Amino acid sequence: MKSFEVIHDAVEGVGVKKVAAAMNVSASLVYKWCEAAAQGEADEASGATNPLDRVAVLWECTRDADLIDWLCHRAGGTFVPNPTRDTDVDAAYVERTQKLVRDFSELLAAVSQSMINDGRVDPREAEHIRRHWQVLKRHAESFAVACEQGLYDKGRTA
Repeated sequence: MKSFEVIHDAVEGVGVKKVAAAMNVSASLVYKWCEAAAQGEADEASGATNPLDRVAVLWECTRDADLIDWLCHRAGGTFVPNPTRDTDVDAAYVERTQKLVRDFSELLAAVSQSMINDGRVDPREAEHIRRHWQVLKRHAESFAVACEQGLYDKGRTA
């Protein structure tokens, strides 16, 4: 599905005027987001570059999974990257397992340090703990999916 189609379907459910007002843009711009944007000078498409396409460019430039995870968190979820079949199964398995242990250790250290400081977890510390937890969830779920898909089964062929 193309980004303008996703936006079209989402906007259709609540109405262009409501989206335009919430985003402080004109209704005509929202309508343009719901159409294909021109890709070059010869392209006849009349749409405008939409917010999803802009976020996609931001992702492509940075490759920072926290950007996508932030959006997922706002939607009530967590970003889980698709696992890839690594050529060296043993090394990849060990590396991912070590990463999980390291992430969990960092989470425990953050929690412990908060309590050691003054016997409470203040909002800044809670945010720090949340960041560690989000990373741990992402890595643990990706690892579990890879295991479920048999990516660490030497006897299985791709």
